Amino acid sequence: MHGAEMWGIRVVDMIKKLDAFHRKCMRKIRRVFWSNQISNEKLYLRNNMVPPSSSIDAKLAPCVHL
Repeated sequence: MHGAEMWGIRVVDMIKKLDAFHRKCMRKIRRVFWSNQISNEKLYLRNNMVPPSSSIDAKLAPCVHL
């Protein structure tokens, strides 16, 4: 993996991955399997939660260092 230290990740991509991981965990906890699919909006409503990306301030997002 020559030059791997230069691979960057965009903040937008990281936020999307964070949201996807959060939804995956919520689906496992609530036992929502692939056979009974529900939309992401319904998943958040059933859990009375919001996506983690909604709590990240737009002004701070470009300043996040990984």
